[in-house]
Amino acid sequence: MAYSIFGAVDFCDPQVLLAAVAAALRPGGRLVFSTLGHYKNGAPPATECQPADVPARLVDGSASTMQRWVLDTPVWEKLLDRFGFDLVGSDAVFDVGPGGGAPMTTRIFVDSRRAKPSP
Repeated sequence: MAYSIFGAVDFCDPQVLLAAVAAALRPGGRLVFSTLGHYKNGAPPATECQPADVPARLVDGSASTMQRWVLDTPVWEKLLDRFGFDLVGSDAVFDVGPGGGAPMTTRIFVDSRRAKPSP
């Protein structure tokens, strides 16, 4: 089993990461991950496999940016299929931000590695 809770799946190119996870898991092995359903600023998820530069702070406190992949559900489903995963289930969890701030959506995916990737 491999899992990512707002981790590598959000901050690595999914095309590279899913290929590596598929190679590491045996057929039937599970990949479980959570990711943002939309950007924290309310912007919708990407409809193509592309990252966005999001604000970040370095250890010294200075401002920086980093890449984050916040993808629409159909984009995730296509990528997972392409890299040899069958979707077992997915769900959305809705929450109100800290102090009653903007609502957040978390997407949760559970996938099973197929014996062979799709052509």
